[in-house]
Amino acid sequence: MDDIKNALDYARTSGWKIFPVSVKKEGNKYTKRPLTLNGHKDAMPVDMVPLSELKNYGIATGDPSGLVVFDFDYYTNPNCKKQLLELYPEVNNFTYTISTPSGGEHQYYKCDGASIRCGTSVFGIPGFDVRANGGWVAAGDRYEIVEGFEPEALSEGLTAALEEYSAKPVHETIPRSISGQVVEGNRNHFLASVAGSLAKQINYFDAYHMALQGENAMHCSPPLRKAEVLQVASSIWGKEGKPATPAFTSLHDIKMTADIVATIKATEY
Repeated sequence: MDDIKNALDYARTSGWKIFPVSVKKEGNKYTKRPLTLNGHKDAMPVDMVPLSELKNYGIATGDPSGLVVFDFDYYTNPNCKKQLLELYPEVNNFTYTISTPSGGEHQYYKCDGASIRCGTSVFGIPGFDVRANGGWVAAGDRYEIVEGFEPEALSEGLTAALEEYSAKPVHETIPRSISGQVVEGNRNHFLASVAGSLAKQINYFDAYHMALQGENAMHCSPPLRKAEVLQVASSIWGKEGKPATPAFTSLHDIKMTADIVATIKATEY
């Protein structure tokens, strides 16, 4: 518990906004769930969060804490950091860095006022995700400090590149085949992006999950297995801070979902 206390003290002095979360191992992966009604939107200063039994907590990234966090998923792509360094040698390894329970790494950077959104497989690099405006990262139990340096300021070059990336519609940042289908290596990224849009507009998990299965069947070649789509749906639902909701039971609910999906498809993901 001393490590958790030290990390919370650091978050307190840094002015980061936090909220309680649950981190559980399910199979070979760790599932992270907000324990507040509105997820990261309920993030508050450390002293305002009840901490007596707190083992894990989320840190709101982007404007609330003045942070951009690079999330390196080495279990997805062991070379993701190397590939990023080849594009942007100014990536700083001497910044506040945390190891994750899944064997990944979080690098924290100061970044106030930049228009940077969250993204997965950023710059086309599988395993390299960015947590910024509208996102969060987990911390606390099983998250260990690797480098205890102060978070460095994000370089001007990386800030500009990430702002340019963030200005594009999400669907334009996802590599596709010539036929327009989303191919292996990009399907999870595509579905996570679609799921984020759906979760903002659908309040029934079953309806949201059904819509995502439809997007997988229509756009992914070959489609992901239904169990994998369910895993993506559950993960994004939790990240969006959506509470558990009952299954939809009426034709009205189904029609409402179809109308929402049609609206999203007519604009952008």
